[in-house]
Amino acid sequence: MKELLNLRATSSKSRGSDLLDLPDLQENKSVPIKVVKFIRTKDPQLRTSRYRLLALASFITILLILSVPGHWIEAIQSWLQLWWPWPSSSLASADIPFHKLVHASLFALCAALFVRGWTMFRERWLWVCVMLTLYGGVTELIQRYVPGRSATLGDWLADGVGVLAGVGLALWYLRKREEQITLG
Repeated sequence: MKELLNLRATSSKSRGSDLLDLPDLQENKSVPIKVVKFIRTKDPQLRTSRYRLLALASFITILLILSVPGHWIEAIQSWLQLWWPWPSSSLASADIPFHKLVHASLFALCAALFVRGWTMFRERWLWVCVMLTLYGGVTELIQRYVPGRSATLGDWLADGVGVLAGVGLALWYLRKREEQITLG
């Protein structure tokens, strides 16, 4: 990480060429220039590093979110119902339970970030599918020991569906991007 932030100083003429055009970050003097360069770089290696950091952060976030005790979830749901603009029956009548969508969404985002972060591996999508599906099973086993939570096969299947959706979307995006690069 230290290597990523210790970017080589460039001349003032070329300094703008490796940064994206976001003047508000450049004008903010409280943000160190090395951090700004890391955030705004066009360098493919640093962009890949950003996606890797985001992928690892989402990996950890999934564990934290899925390890929340059941009574906390009930308290959060009660609080959210106060702010929900539609009748609660419209949410309850959905064919797919909301928590299954949460599982699928968390794992889809994580899978997409992993595929994007490790673009140099040919079979990265297969690796991501296997790794995150197994991780979904591990999180379900952990939930078995969290008060007020339980491990269900349905949640693990939702995790797997999310992984497949995230990998599919990431591969579609990468192919579209490659087509644009080759055509333009």
